[in-house]
Amino acid sequence: MPDKPSGLFSQAPEVRFRLKGEHMRKKRYVGNLSFETTETELKELFTQSGMVETVRIITDRDTGRSKGFGFVEMQEGGDRAIAEMNGKDFNGRA
Repeated sequence: MPDKPSGLFSQAPEVRFRLKGEHMRKKRYVGNLSFETTETELKELFTQSGMVETVRIITDRDTGRSKGFGFVEMQEGGDRAIAEMNGKDFNGRA
């Protein structure tokens, strides 16, 4: 039986997609976002660490309101972005 994660939340496994050629993209989970954070703001933040392919903030199907988390897909710089931004305040949420 696998070990149970400690704490309330566990880190989601890294998801990799194979593209044509040798390029790899990594999709990163970004949580604890302010409900007012836009995809444009999130993209600008992650662009400081590398080239951002896509940004998607997950919204409630019925209300259209942000659920406070999303995904950022980057070719390079994802590990650096996590190291630099993990636990830092962005739009009033840490």
